[in-house]
Amino acid sequence: MKRAEWLIVTVIIAMGLVCLIISANISCYTSIPEIVKSMGKYCLLMMAVAGLIGGVYFFVNRNRSNRR
Repeated sequence: MKRAEWLIVTVIIAMGLVCLIISANISCYTSIPEIVKSMGKYCLLMMAVAGLIGGVYFFVNRNRSNRR
């Protein structure tokens, strides 16, 4: 695998771990409806950031391959 592919895999794994840690920490202090709302908010935020980074990466790679 190329370095960029390893980076993408690492980001996806990190997103999963962050969602797991955040949901575990939130569940200690709040009620069930608040847990679901917060977990959804944080996980969707992480997915949006990863999607944005991935979109920029593929856009840049596509433009590089068109120049050659």
